[in-house]
Amino acid sequence: MDLFSVALGHFPVVRGLTLTRDDLMRRSVIMALMCQGHLQFEAINLSWLIDFKTYFHKEISLLEELQAQGLVQLNDASIQVTPMGWFFVRGVAMVFDRYIQSDRSRSRYSKII
Repeated sequence: MDLFSVALGHFPVVRGLTLTRDDLMRRSVIMALMCQGHLQFEAINLSWLIDFKTYFHKEISLLEELQAQGLVQLNDASIQVTPMGWFFVRGVAMVFDRYIQSDRSRSRYSKII
């Protein structure tokens, strides 16, 4: 890389991560839960051409534990964060973060409490 290239706006360092389709899909799920506190499965089905309940079957089983604790309400069509769940919405959203779920044994990410 020479000075001429830098003058043209070509920077000598390239950084960043390439997001996969799965990353982008999970981001939209997490954002819906954290921003609206509600997620309609059909919206994800239509946006990403998947079957939400099949694709996220493992995450839904984890959410059933949170439902038993009163943090979310699950039904056949949606996920709703409860008023008490808003205090723990980050933990609810973390269920859909595959990097956190795959790295549970390490203390790499911040704790919610």
